[in-house]
Amino acid sequence: MSASELRINVLQERISILNQVAKYLMSSIENKQKMKLNLSKMNITEEIGIDVVEKEL
Repeated sequence: MSASELRINVLQERISILNQVAKYLMSSIENKQKMKLNLSKMNITEEIGIDVVEKEL
């Protein structure tokens, strides 16, 4: 392999890793938004402790 082919392979590997990180971060954001929506449906906010949540349930 030539030096440029090796460099391309390294860059492709890095892009693949960055894509995986981006996918993870996006899924974390989506999960947090779903959690907030579920909490709002229960008329509670994130700041309320678990004892209040258990009481409401």
